[in-house]
Amino acid sequence: MSPKTYLQQDRQLGDPLFIDGKDAYLRYNADLVNFNDSADPVDFSIDYQQSPGKNRLIILSSNLPVRTLQVQCYVGGKNSDQASSNLSALAADCRDCVIKRGGSKFEYAAVLMDYTDEDSGVPPYRLATLTFAAIRRYPLVSVSLSGSGEVYNPGTCPSGMRLDVTPFAAFEAFIINGVTCKSLAAGKTFTIDGLEGQVICEGINRFADTDLSEFPKITPGRNSIEMSFPAEVKVSFYPIL
Repeated sequence: MSPKTYLQQDRQLGDPLFIDGKDAYLRYNADLVNFNDSADPVDFSIDYQQSPGKNRLIILSSNLPVRTLQVQCYVGGKNSDQASSNLSALAADCRDCVIKRGGSKFEYAAVLMDYTDEDSGVPPYRLATLTFAAIRRYPLVSVSLSGSGEVYNPGTCPSGMRLDVTPFAAFEAFIINGVTCKSLAAGKTFTIDGLEGQVICEGINRFADTDLSEFPKITPGRNSIEMSFPAEVKVSFYPIL
């Protein structure tokens, strides 16, 4: 019988924690101690809120409820060197990430604002404290339509949405929710992306082929999606709470 690995000998005590979908215990030997979601608002820079693609807090709305999230973990390893390496990797991967606590229906688009670690009293473990500016949301929702229809947003504030339009036929002009899109080819997906702040078709920038003045947003409750012609449209958004 082969000897047990360090993680097989160790024992996880806290709830599962996921950083960008990775199990924090398996990736960094980080065992969750405290997960404090505070509704206290964060004085977050306008640069982060308005620059498309800057980080994962961008849902193209300057009025999003950015809150404080504090996460504490015991981080270890088979020796102090490995514990230090795990701490460094955890801090680096948390700079701009999506955080989810096991068993929760929420996830958090988060930017690391502060990081400290201290002696836990049980070497080689150290207590890491990570403080984030975060947006609490449900995972991505996608709804498919084949013509004008309604989409329900269970969130509590407006946020960005992505419209993937795949026409059944070629159109010189196609209008969706007041936005005119020009020169659409049959079967080719034309994307108005209010999550990333771009307009693309097959990887090509097509912003100039619209009269877009503001990226689309979805509001809480029922939202009408109006099309000038039937087409396959996928509406995607994160319900923000």
